[in-house]
Amino acid sequence: MAVDEDTSAATTADSTGDLDAAEVARIRSENERVKAENERLKAEVEGRARHRTTGWRWAGAIVLLLIGLVLFALAVPTIWINRTIMDTEQWVATVGPLAEEPAIQNAVADKVSAALFAKVDVEGQIRSVLPTALAPIAAPVAAQVETYADKLILEVVRSDQFSTIWTTTMRTTQQAFVAAIEGGGPGGAVTTTNG
Repeated sequence: MAVDEDTSAATTADSTGDLDAAEVARIRSENERVKAENERLKAEVEGRARHRTTGWRWAGAIVLLLIGLVLFALAVPTIWINRTIMDTEQWVATVGPLAEEPAIQNAVADKVSAALFAKVDVEGQIRSVLPTALAPIAAPVAAQVETYADKLILEVVRSDQFSTIWTTTMRTTQQAFVAAIEGGGPGGAVTTTNG
């Protein structure tokens, strides 16, 4: 308020001629300095307010971004599970062609062969039917039987019939899985105890 009074006093004095030119220049200079100080303070206050608002905006944007990323990370597998695993035809279309892959065929043949010979003692069976004098040839004969069986198992796995069996098995397994998950299978839905 003092500045305004000085300015109005200077204006009045100017018009009456009571103040000298030096005093008028000093008052005008002081007026300009006060105006500049006022503008600087306004800018500082606005900057602080803008900085506070900008800080909250950044924090809000980061929180929303993190929520979006979590939801995206949950949505992608959920959509894939719903469209692939829970849909019988899509599941069969996805895993059915695997029966044609040589690596899968070899793995299945190896597993079947290992399971078969883990249950059957081929050498012991051969030894039991051979006379005692021929017992030493039981091991080489058993090795040949196992080699021949491995070859037959691989041929079966590479056949068209295996592809049909594979597809039927995958369809049945998927349907049983979905029924168990949804609670439509024997015993109801899958549950856990203690969490």
